[in-house]
Amino acid sequence: MKAHRITTALLRRVEDSADDAAQIADAIVAAWRQIDVVLSPIIGRHAVAALHRRSLHLVEAARPLLATGRPDVYALLDLTAVKTTLLQLSAAEAAAAGGAGLEKLYELLGGLLGPALTEHLLGSIVDDLLSASTGQETLR
Repeated sequence: MKAHRITTALLRRVEDSADDAAQIADAIVAAWRQIDVVLSPIIGRHAVAALHRRSLHLVEAARPLLATGRPDVYALLDLTAVKTTLLQLSAAEAAAAGGAGLEKLYELLGGLLGPALTEHLLGSIVDDLLSASTGQETLR
């Protein structure tokens, strides 16, 4: 599954183009915005936020750098907090942590909807991240 290459692609961006933490944070936040746009009409904004919180919670043990405190379970997706957290990290840490969160979301959604529908819904977002890492295209 190509989603497992997100972290590798983000780390490659840091190595190949010397992207700083701000550029990596922007790419990760842009991906989450696109995910929100795609999934919200289908499952609702609160469900997207819940998947985001769950993804971060599951990767928090391996990557405590993403810990943002106890979230409000009724809050919508707070990408400002995500960006603030990522900006406190080095570019490589931000790429690894943010990539792990995106990969976990893809995995969770795959378990809920199935791999084919997840790929259909999120495939272009993952493709954008992967192609941006090779310099073919930039994130919108």
